Amino acid sequence: MADLTGLIGRFHPVLVHLPIGMLLMAIVFEWLSVRKRFEVLTPSLPLIWKAGAATALLAGATGWLLGRSGGYEAALLSRHQYLGFATAACTAVLCFLPKRRVLSLLIGILLVATGHWGGSLTHGAGYLLKADTAIETPTTGESVENNAAELPDIPVESAAENDIAALRRAGLSVTPLAAGSPWLSVSFVNAEPASDSLFRLLEKVAPQVSRLNLHGVAVPESGWKVLAKCPNLTRLNLSAARVEDRHLGCLAGMNYLCVLNLSQTEVQLHDLSALAKLPALRRLFLYKTAVLPQQWPRVFQALPQTRIDTGGYVVPTLKTDTVLLGEKQKY
Repeated sequence: MADLTGLIGRFHPVLVHLPIGMLLMAIVFEWLSVRKRFEVLTPSLPLIWKAGAATALLAGATGWLLGRSGGYEAALLSRHQYLGFATAACTAVLCFLPKRRVLSLLIGILLVATGHWGGSLTHGAGYLLKADTAIETPTTGESVENNAAELPDIPVESAAENDIAALRRAGLSVTPLAAGSPWLSVSFVNAEPASDSLFRLLEKVAPQVSRLNLHGVAVPESGWKVLAKCPNLTRLNLSAARVEDRHLGCLAGMNYLCVLNLSQTEVQLHDLSALAKLPALRRLFLYKTAVLPQQWPRVFQALPQTRIDTGGYVVPTLKTDTVLLGEKQKY
């Protein structure tokens, strides 16, 4: 039964966009219909409001099931849930009112607040004011599939909720890789400049971290020591991070590390010798590094079991890609 409710709950990120679109459209139509030229919109409003109410209730129900799976900060989750339920309830009441415009404004405010706290749950606290920072996306071809087969097959206790909450308050994105799973994905992309204190917080959940995104982060020396205490990492993104020759030695002992992104770093050929000690490494991204083109054969030879992405793709032009246009024939 728990598996079924978890499956239904995971539809929340898909379903939640239906009421958002419908309710925003209903609010806009409600106020546009005040003007005589837009009175034609009035007959459509009852149906849009009812559809918005129904989908809001459905999104609220799936969201509640998703929240039960755990892995979310309790305070943020409560705010998001209560505001979502309030939005659905107000919309349902509005469907039976003859005059709707004033209440539609309240629904609009609730909708924005609910979306904000939902974003804080998934992207970390304060994400809205840090929109100029990098978004957590793979770089240089890194795959985004959620491959459960790469997760370590070892018993690990779930991280303490307080420790996860502390990371999120600090601006880190922390998400469970699956409902009921102890494995976590942690991203620094929306965090303040990396500091010793941030990595001390990370150290408390080190055994549970399976994926870590440090894109563009100037990792302090203490941070590399914490990184060495994350033996269960399967994916590590260090693209555009400050990586020096001695730092890759901290990866020794990561027997489950499958994917490593070193794109846009200053790593050189001799730095990569430490990677030969990683038994599970199957994908390595080295685009825009200090490795010279003539050194690539040596890299491939040193890491024969690893698929190495060097970037700089060149797509050939085929004859079939070109259409020759001649003069228009006269008849």
